[in-house]
Amino acid sequence: MNDENQQNVRNATIHSFIDGVTANQQTIEVLGLHGSADAYLLSRLLGASSKLLVILCAELEPARQLVAELQFFHPRPDDIALLPHWELNPYDPLTPHPELEAIRMTTLSALSQGKVKALVLPLRSLMQKVIPRQILDSVSLELLLEEEYQRKPLLESL
Repeated sequence: MNDENQQNVRNATIHSFIDGVTANQQTIEVLGLHGSADAYLLSRLLGASSKLLVILCAELEPARQLVAELQFFHPRPDDIALLPHWELNPYDPLTPHPELEAIRMTTLSALSQGKVKALVLPLRSLMQKVIPRQILDSVSLELLLEEEYQRKPLLESL
């Protein structure tokens, strides 16, 4: 088989996967992916679909790695978001790290506004409660860098 035919076979496999997922088939199994091939395949699926793609990972570090790889392959890296978990047990007397809380709130806000096309999250994030969308939307305030705001209305809303 020459190189051109071999490339067409590879692309046909990717296209058949994307067609199967977008046609809402019940089960699609992909085997034999190595390195960042999973991120490449998911980025192709992301580009072919208009639906939100939710990717569940076992742990936080593989989720972070997958986000970085997806952002490399996808032409619009801002379409991909990570929802990290708090890294605390539910009954620990500690509060989550402020940076994690900021990432979580930014991701939830972007999801609410429809700015996210792919959400990557570890299993623990899926099990943690989040602020309801209506409450988040009602208490959110977007401030833009180098914009001027009236002091009194800004203080009232804060």
